[in-house]
Amino acid sequence: MSTWIDDYYADVDAMRLEAFVERHSDDAAVVFGNNPPSVGKEAIRAAIGGFWSMIGGLRHERRNLWFVNDGATAVLEVVTHYTTKGGAKVRVPCVSLLDRNADGQGHLPARPHRPGPAVRADRRGAGRATGDGDRVSRRHDGRVAVVTGGANGIGWAHALRLAREGATVAVLDLADGADVVAQMEAEGGKGLTVKVDLTDPDAVGAARDEVDATAGRPHILVNNVGVYPNQPFETLTVDDWRSIFAVNVDTMFHATRAFLPGMKEHGWGRIVNMASNAVGLVIPGYTHYIASKMAVIGFTRGLATELAEHGITVNAVAPSLVRTATTEAGPAVFFDVVPKLQAIKRVELPDDLTGTVSFLASDDAAFLTGQTLFVDGGLVRA
Repeated sequence: MSTWIDDYYADVDAMRLEAFVERHSDDAAVVFGNNPPSVGKEAIRAAIGGFWSMIGGLRHERRNLWFVNDGATAVLEVVTHYTTKGGAKVRVPCVSLLDRNADGQGHLPARPHRPGPAVRADRRGAGRATGDGDRVSRRHDGRVAVVTGGANGIGWAHALRLAREGATVAVLDLADGADVVAQMEAEGGKGLTVKVDLTDPDAVGAARDEVDATAGRPHILVNNVGVYPNQPFETLTVDDWRSIFAVNVDTMFHATRAFLPGMKEHGWGRIVNMASNAVGLVIPGYTHYIASKMAVIGFTRGLATELAEHGITVNAVAPSLVRTATTEAGPAVFFDVVPKLQAIKRVELPDDLTGTVSFLASDDAAFLTGQTLFVDGGLVRA
């Protein structure tokens, strides 16, 4: 069977094996050797199914499997052959997928670092099912959330996560957010989209009025919109400098100023600003970008101080290089280099961020404000 897997994970040796078992275990052709280990075939099928479903951006061609059983450790060794979308042949070995513990019982390896379900397994019964079978909490029930730059990429993921957890989500973007709203509604959520130039304070005010009239006054604001052009400092003009601050900083000011009165009226609010781990790194050609994101952190701290008495918290999230359609249009070498610098050595995905943002937007984060959380796989170890 040949198929394309949407998710992309480079660190195949560290993949969690059981996550997609129900969906993909039947796709795995299990070949038992003459002396298979004394573990259940269902566990083996789960391991193989989970392994193969985790390899993204590659087309499965064939798999060779064999077992080594030395009496102490039962090892399932897999060599899988793939073809990349560019046509290149790839041979991926993955060993020690299934070991025997001290009691001689087969078990799956420890859970690796990858985006998990929206809520712990022991709490899934409290929520509703999503399209892929996971259950999510409803901790944002009755809330209205605004996500700027929510029509694509990271903003899209934030908008979906908040909608899945009960919020009515307004997507504010210069691009059309109809597709993300359609997905929210297909999953049983509520949303709306407003096309707006977020650098224009009057346009943001008009968008605020539309959101208020359609969904009610928002409780949650995720300031996500941003750009990150690479340009050596000596080539920057005043307009270049002002342009990146207009998008990365001024939009946060305009949106916060527009939606703050509603939060004060509620006596409750959550503002989450997207910063970047670039503030803790040395990256040539990004001086203007780093300066703008340091401004975001300063804005977050100052605003948190002023708004705490109104029941409003303000925090920032600083990701690493996140795989989106926009970042994939840049130098591919970044996706090879950056993960090697992280403690968690794989490419970050939008879903790696949504849990943190959803937490910061909830009652669970009531005593957390003025902070910048580096959700970057341990690249910046501050």
